[in-house]
Amino acid sequence: NVRVAHHDANQCTEGETGTGKELVATLLHRHSPRHRGPLITLNCGAIPDSLLESELFGHEKGAFTGAHRQRIGKFELAQHGTLFLDEIGDLSPHGQVAILRAIQQREITRVGGETNIPVDVRIITASHQSLPQLVQERRFRADLYYRLNHITIRVPPLRERKEDIPLLCEAFLSRLKIQLDRKTASMSERFMQKLSEHGWPGNVRELEHVLRHAALLEDGAVLTGRHFISQAHVERPFRFKSASFQFPPEVTREQQTEAAHAALPGAHGNKSRAAP
Repeated sequence: NVRVAHHDANQCTEGETGTGKELVATLLHRHSPRHRGPLITLNCGAIPDSLLESELFGHEKGAFTGAHRQRIGKFELAQHGTLFLDEIGDLSPHGQVAILRAIQQREITRVGGETNIPVDVRIITASHQSLPQLVQERRFRADLYYRLNHITIRVPPLRERKEDIPLLCEAFLSRLKIQLDRKTASMSERFMQKLSEHGWPGNVRELEHVLRHAALLEDGAVLTGRHFISQAHVERPFRFKSASFQFPPEVTREQQTEAAHAALPGAHGNKSRAAP
């Protein structure tokens, strides 16, 4: 990642939700030639399409109802720094065109404005979806994909890098000692074993939640994880593509029931998560 950071190239991070994609973006910025500039973040999936251009490019006073003052957009705020576009796969077709134009022309125009403003930013994107697959399905523009994705970094899920769990626990516990003002210093071997056996559908974010939960409920300096129930990752026989998924005709009702029950433990009993 450090090698990638030194080059002023747009980069895309792919990985499941909770794997730490935003942390990767932060590290890339800190080790880049733009580290003295700002790091500006925008979650593309959280902005209504009607407000996206205002968020990205800003707007002039009176540009639309409610625009009582001039506002600077994310591109301008990230000038000479890094713009991190999280969940870029959720960007609407209209938003994709707007960002493509800004990248190609290296300038933006505020909503309601007439002046072209040059921008110099490095763009880092992240997505829990496969962008090449979205391009193949024609849900994401190929020309924008190639503009944004000079290089791809895949962040593996926690279940594929369980050797990182002790280091992550150490980092989280150090932070929790300060945040919760307590003397939590370590974890029991049994607790660590339970963590290593768990399937981690929520990845690193879930691990942090588990440790915080234990630190809040336990009084001793050594956390035992007595409230944590480990659930091993279950490989699901079928992956549900949508609510209208249909099993193949040769699959019996008993096999369907077995598949459904096998998927639930790895999703903590959450039916929606068990059938993504």
